[in-house]
Amino acid sequence: MTQESLYISFGPVQSFVSQARTTRDLWAGSSLLAILAENSLQAAVKKGAVAVSPVIPSQVSKKGTPNGGRTSVPNLMQVNCGTISPATIADIMLKCWTDLWSKICNGAWKKLATAVGTSVPNGISQVWTRQVEHVWYSMWAFGQYDDLRARKCIRDYHYQAEPGRKCTVCGEREALELSSQHKARLGAEGIRLDEKERLCAVCFIKRTLPLLSKDPEIPELRRLDAEAFPSTVNFACISWLRDVILSQEPTLKEAAKDLLHCLRDINAERVNPLSPNWSKNASDLKGLLNFNGNYFYLHLYTTQKLLGHNQQLDKARDYCKRLLESSKKVGIVGPSSYYAVLLMDGDNMGRVLSANETKKPDISIALNDFADNTYDIIEPLGGRVIYAGGDDLLAFLPIDMVLHAASDLAASYSNFMGNLQLSGGVSLSISAGITLANMNLPMGRIIKHTHYLLDDVAKEYSDGHTKKDAFAMQVWTRSGPGVRIVKKWQSKSQKQPWPIEIMGLVDAARQKRSPPLTKGFLYSASDLIAKFERIPQGDEDVLLELLFVEYFASRVKEVEELNETEEGRAMVRELVKTILELSRIDYAQRPGVVRFNKDAPLMIRFLASGGVSE
Repeated sequence: MTQESLYISFGPVQSFVSQARTTRDLWAGSSLLAILAENSLQAAVKKGAVAVSPVIPSQVSKKGTPNGGRTSVPNLMQVNCGTISPATIADIMLKCWTDLWSKICNGAWKKLATAVGTSVPNGISQVWTRQVEHVWYSMWAFGQYDDLRARKCIRDYHYQAEPGRKCTVCGEREALELSSQHKARLGAEGIRLDEKERLCAVCFIKRTLPLLSKDPEIPELRRLDAEAFPSTVNFACISWLRDVILSQEPTLKEAAKDLLHCLRDINAERVNPLSPNWSKNASDLKGLLNFNGNYFYLHLYTTQKLLGHNQQLDKARDYCKRLLESSKKVGIVGPSSYYAVLLMDGDNMGRVLSANETKKPDISIALNDFADNTYDIIEPLGGRVIYAGGDDLLAFLPIDMVLHAASDLAASYSNFMGNLQLSGGVSLSISAGITLANMNLPMGRIIKHTHYLLDDVAKEYSDGHTKKDAFAMQVWTRSGPGVRIVKKWQSKSQKQPWPIEIMGLVDAARQKRSPPLTKGFLYSASDLIAKFERIPQGDEDVLLELLFVEYFASRVKEVEELNETEEGRAMVRELVKTILELSRIDYAQRPGVVRFNKDAPLMIRFLASGGVSE
C-alpha cells in the first residue's frame, strides 16, 4: 500500500473552551482538549504512524513537556500512515480520544456520587449519561489537506434540544439538580460551586479537573499544573501590586506588610501566583501575589466573593483600606478594574501548508518552538498562557503589558516561520484580537468577543476587504463594547511597530515623557476627528493643522513652554502626526477618500488611566 497522509480533526473547540465562568474553567476546557488530542496522536505513533503536524511536543520541547504542565497539541492533526490503512489509524485515534474522555468522565462521576450519596437520583444519572456521550465530533480524510476542508463542508450537525433548567455556565445543557447540601459536600472535597450556580455534566467535569489531575487512575492528567489558577482580578491588580511592592515609601510599605500578615493569619484563599520579572528581586512583600486578588478591592469585602471567610476578614478589610489610602497619597492609583485577553492566530496557515507539503515537519517544529516561546514572553510580563498550540494562542495579561506581549509575539512568530524559506508567496504573519475587559463581566462573553475581534476584524471584513497581519483591540466596559482600534503591526511610515508606538503615546498621556498628552487634548482630538471622519485624499494636512492648534489650547505650563521654541513646536507636530496616523483607517478606503477613527485618542486615554475608572 502506498503511503497516505491522514488528516483528522476533533471538535468542538471554540464553543467548548469559551463555555467558562472562571479562568480555571477556561484553563480546564483548553487543557482537556489538548490532553485528548496529544494522547490520540501518541496512540497513532505507537501503532507505527509518523506525526507530521503537529510533532509530539515531548520530542522537541525545550521546556521539558510533558512534565512541565503545559498543553499545546491542537485539534487538527496530520499523520503519515505508511503501509497501515488510514482508516485503521483514524479508528485508533478516535478510540483513544473516546476511551480517555470516558475515563475522565468516570473520575468526575465518582466525585459527584460521593457528594450526592450512594443513591444517586435517576434524573441526575440520565442527564449525565446523555450529555457526556454527545460532546465530541470528529472528521477525517486521507490524501491532501484540501480533502479535509471539503469534508468539513458536508459535516452533519446533530443538535439535541436539552430540557429543564439550563447550566449557568454554558447556558445550553440541562443542569444537574444538586441541593445546597450536595454543593457543600462538593466544596469540602475541593470542588467549588456557588450557591446560585447550576452546572451540567460537561461543565462539572471541567470544574473537577484540578482534582482529577491527582487521580492515580487517570495518569494522563498527572502532568497538568492544577494549582488554583489566577482569576481575572489577579491580572487586573498586578500592576498596582508591582508599584506597591517596589515602593520605598515607609508608610506604604508598613501598610502592605500589615495586610500581608493579616492574610496569612486568617488563612486567606491562595492562588498559583503570577511570576513577573520584577518579582524575582522584590522584597518579602511579593508574598501578596500568593493571594486571591479580591482582597485588594475594598468593595469586594461586602460581596459574595469574600463571604464565608472567618470573622477576622473585617480586620483584613481595614488593612486593605489603609493600604489603598497610603498608595493614593504617594501617587499610586489603583488597582485597575480591567484585565486583557489576548488571542492570536497565524494568517493563511492552510495555504502555507498546502504549498509546502514536503516541509510540514519543519513547519510543525517551528510552530512548536513558537508555542514554547510564548511562555517566556508572557509570564515575565505578569501574564499567563491558557493555551499555546501550533499557531494559536490564548493568554491573560494586565492591560499595561498586553501590547508589549502582542508585539513581541508577532516578532517571535515571524522569526520562527521566516527561517523556513517556504514557497507559495504567502505572508507568514500572525494576527491578534485583544479585549480589555472589566473584571466583573461574564468570561464566556469576553472570550467570544475576542474571537470576533480576531476572526472578523483583524483578519476579515464583511465588505470583502482582507486585512490580516494586524491587531484589533477593544475596551469592554460594564456598559458593553467601547472604543476600538484596528491597525497593521507596522506601517511603512512608522519606525516602530504600532503597539510600541501606542505605549509611547500612553507614557506621554501619563506625563512620563515630553511632549505630554493632556486629557483635555485627547478628548478634543477625538471630537475633531469625528467631524472630519471622511476627507478628500490630500487634505490630511488640514486636519493635522487643526489638531496642532488644538494641542496648544491647553493652559498646562509645559505645553505653553513647548510653544515658545521651534524645537518644541516640531516635537509637538511629530506627536500630533503620530496620533493622526494611529487614527487613520487602513482598510476599506474608497478611492480619493481618507477615513479616520475617532476612538484612537480615547484608547490612549483609557490605557493611560490604567482602567482604574471607567
